[in-house]
Amino acid sequence: MKELAAEWLAKWALIWGRDNAYHTPLDHVYFDLRDGEVHWVLGDEGAVPDAEIRQLEAEFITAPDGTYEEISPLTQEEHHEIFRRWLQTLPEKVRNRCDNTSISGFRSDLYRHFSEEEAGDFCSGWHDYHDQELRKLAATWLLDRGFLVDWSD
Repeated sequence: MKELAAEWLAKWALIWGRDNAYHTPLDHVYFDLRDGEVHWVLGDEGAVPDAEIRQLEAEFITAPDGTYEEISPLTQEEHHEIFRRWLQTLPEKVRNRCDNTSISGFRSDLYRHFSEEEAGDFCSGWHDYHDQELRKLAATWLLDRGFLVDWSD
């Protein structure tokens, strides 16, 4: 088992917070299974010229087996499953007054039906819960690849 010191907020929260419906098809994250380094390939709006993207992709794709693994973004369903679990932690009066079918609809309804302070507290609770669930997913993913993570920040 390898130990990995990793910055959650600066790097891993961004990796695991991605949603496959919204990230660009040219946005890929590769994990180096030898040393735990993360390599981003961002093709978003010319951030990296197309030729360079193809070269970087070729390096990761043609690397010897067991060198890199792509970290795929979560699906919308995976994000919504986290949302559904969080909803179960809320008082029934909140769940009944807000749209439970979408995160954005729920958030809008919070501000429509509750004071700004209460709605802000619920939204903050959602972000904290989501963050903790993503940390667990990432830690499990890393553990499955032989890395014991120590999150910083």
